This record gives sequence, structure tokens and C-alpha cells, in this order.
Amino acid sequence: MNLGNSLYQARRKTGYSQEEVAAKIGVSRQTISKWETNETIPDIFQSKKMALMYGIALDDLSPTTLRSRRSRTRSTSSASRTPSSC
Repeated sequence: MNLGNSLYQARRKTGYSQEEVAAKIGVSRQTISKWETNETIPDIFQSKKMALMYGIALDDLSPTTLRSRRSRTRSTSSASRTPSSC
């Protein structure tokens, strides 16, 4: 799933129209449409406002591919911090 699809699905689950979301966060309806179709992406502040509106964590808006990549990076960096035996 990509960011645009995540935004679309979250908005639809809460029953908001693009116009309602746009009015609540101070952008145009066209901007919401562009975010949902991956033409552009919202900044972190706009993303946080939408996550709050949709009642989800900000991480839930990020694509699963990015979340899984982040998890792999964390586990790799954790492993490199463990002391090696001499």
C-alpha cells in the first residue's frame, strides 16, 4: 500500500469527504486529491492533522513497505550494538 492509498482508505473509513478534510486542515480539495493519488505528498504537520482526524497513529499512514524497511533497519542496527565476545 502506498501513502496516497493509506490516506484515501483512512478518510473513507471515517466518512469524511475530501472537502471536509481540506477545510479542517486548511488546504484545497484538489490538494487532498493530489495526496490521495500520489501526485504530491503532505508535509509532516498536515499528515499529523489528518492522523488525528482519522483517529489513527501517524505511522499508520506510512506505507507498509517503509514501515517494514524501518523495522529491518532497527533490528540490524540493534544487532550491531551488541558487544562481541573476545
